[in-house]
Amino acid sequence: MLISLLGKSSDSWSVRRAIDACRELLRAVFVFSLFLNVLMLTGSIYMLQIYDRVLPSTSGATLFALTLLAAALYAASGCLDFARSVILRHLGHRLERKAGPAVLRGIIAASVALPGRRSDQPLRDLSALRQFISGQAPIAVFDLPWAPFYLVIVFLLHWTLGVVALFATGVLLALAWANRSATETLLAEGNQHAIKSSAMAAAWVRNAEALVAMGMGGALAQRWQASEARAFDALERGGRRANKYSAASRAFRMLAQSLILGVGALLAIDQQITAGTMIAASILLGRALAPIDLTVAQWSAFTSAAQAYSRLRAFFSGQSEVSEAGVELPAPEGRVSVEQLYGAPPGAPRAFLQNISFALEPGQSLGIIGASASGKSTLARHLVGLHAPMNGAVRLDGADITKWNREHLGRHIGYLPQDVEILAGTVAENISRFEEDPASSDIIEAARLARVHEMILRMPQGYETEVGDGGVQLSAGQRQRIALARAVFRKPAFVVLDEPNSNLDAEGDLALQHCMASLKAQKCTLIVVGHRPSTIAQVDLLLVLEEGRARAFGPRADVLAKVLAPANVSPLRVAADGAH
Repeated sequence: MLISLLGKSSDSWSVRRAIDACRELLRAVFVFSLFLNVLMLTGSIYMLQIYDRVLPSTSGATLFALTLLAAALYAASGCLDFARSVILRHLGHRLERKAGPAVLRGIIAASVALPGRRSDQPLRDLSALRQFISGQAPIAVFDLPWAPFYLVIVFLLHWTLGVVALFATGVLLALAWANRSATETLLAEGNQHAIKSSAMAAAWVRNAEALVAMGMGGALAQRWQASEARAFDALERGGRRANKYSAASRAFRMLAQSLILGVGALLAIDQQITAGTMIAASILLGRALAPIDLTVAQWSAFTSAAQAYSRLRAFFSGQSEVSEAGVELPAPEGRVSVEQLYGAPPGAPRAFLQNISFALEPGQSLGIIGASASGKSTLARHLVGLHAPMNGAVRLDGADITKWNREHLGRHIGYLPQDVEILAGTVAENISRFEEDPASSDIIEAARLARVHEMILRMPQGYETEVGDGGVQLSAGQRQRIALARAVFRKPAFVVLDEPNSNLDAEGDLALQHCMASLKAQKCTLIVVGHRPSTIAQVDLLLVLEEGRARAFGPRADVLAKVLAPANVSPLRVAADGAH
């Protein structure tokens, strides 16, 4: 039943499969709940025996034996209840462990596809599901199917008591439904406003320097406060309504147990039932109503979990998962072909790159130049498979680069983006791409290839120096040079460098030239996007972009002569700084 609350069994997305992988734990909880609810009859049976057997017989030995048996059954019940709670907590953690990597990969993929919408909300939603499964609400779900079992037993004691119990159950179910109808919309609205407020604050933190410099903090704080007020208002109204229904449910449950005692007393006076039957019926009714009462009390948890699940499902619905199975292609040699490529940045309504075609053999190098907004960086992202073409293809050793297994392909590609990001960790971890237990020799070899080995040795702890969140402990030039070492880690067959010297001084620029020469000597296929003459000085071929189209392509000297000489302009002007 818990699975049915979270989605259909035919779903094939990541969190759905993670829940399916936890089915054996769910079955264990179901079995434990079965025995636990049977053991819950202990109190009723004990009362029946006390009133109907012990008191009439005045037998102390019978009372002692019944009490020992009841104590043993209560102890078993407590152990089962504890075990069920432990399993539910373990189930929640297992769900998060199994689905977490897929959710994180999805967030990274979504950030690439829509850079302006970066959010860790899916991870928070997964955490909310874990907390829901580990909490009290699932206990109500597993106990609720046993309510009819207790009602049937009450009917067997006396049909009048059964009618009272059935009426009480109907009232509580009506309260539960009313609670859902009255609070679901408000809680959903409040959660949406809270998510927007959180995303708003995160976006402002990422742009903190500009906001502080221009004195925007006060105005933005007021806007955030207004959004938070809307969230609080909706959640407060929803919570207030939920509390009303929860209080009414608890009060009616106690009233129903007293009412059935009163009806039972009348039946006992009429000698239709015994006093023990009257007390047992009250206990059984309390047990039947307990999961319904708990459902009402935990309804906000049900609502929040359902909304989190829906958001995760919507998040994954727009993504195509890359299969980790299938035939693993051999390591590429570096043959790159671009076939009539039409592409655009994420969200663009039409193709910006128009009919781009070229081919490179292993060891060849290509420079891509052009004015600002000519499509250089957009093309670079297509070349490494970050964006799928609208038409045409980018192929690596004949295989469409977007169809490769990303984890496998990533080991053979080096990429230095225009906006360099260094992650929190050590210099060595960043160079090794955070691989598990990488060889020190591979890290040092990459650093030497990028000509940063001596620079790293001068750092406080050398390769073990912590760079801080976003590489805050490093200068812009140091971040770019370490990112270059990361790009050439383990000698990839295909390397794309987007404005690799934008933050480099003369020493760093010279080191970059040596690195490019070494890559060519190692038969690495190299593509460099640049605007400085030094960036394209060593390339074999040159591609000039103009408004998303190839203006010229061919040997570097021929292209420069063709493009620059008639216009009598400098390479710096044609290859102006900037990227699309």
